[in-house]
Amino acid sequence: MTETDAFTRHDEAAVDPLYWTSSASKEKLHTYIMNNLGGLADGFTEPIQATSVEGMLHPPLQMRDMTPPALPKGRVTLVGDAVHPMVPFRGEGGNMAMKDGMSLAMTLDSNEEGNVQNLLKLYEGEMSPRTTESVLASRAAAFA
Repeated sequence: MTETDAFTRHDEAAVDPLYWTSSASKEKLHTYIMNNLGGLADGFTEPIQATSVEGMLHPPLQMRDMTPPALPKGRVTLVGDAVHPMVPFRGEGGNMAMKDGMSLAMTLDSNEEGNVQNLLKLYEGEMSPRTTESVLASRAAAFA
């Protein structure tokens, strides 16, 4: 496969470090992919079918995401992929990181009374629901 050709399959068990793809040969991965292209339009499968065994990425790439966790109280916060990595199927990761930076800057620059910890909690209160929605929409788009 080239850098632009991809075959994706959702499997909850893939988070296990001993998942079958971690030790499968390129030949076994290639066979699995070629046997599971059914139902996809020819325009999508042509580049994949043209991929040789040698062109397989080994070990295969695993994409993971995470909704923003509750962050501990303190004078440090997170933005972008550090707090809400997402799969690339809606192209929103960079946009959310920029929105995080703007939201954090505007919150810290606000005239709100309070200490930095309170201001960071205000930012996190805005960021968390916004990015959770984006992470979940990107995840859903991966399987649409």
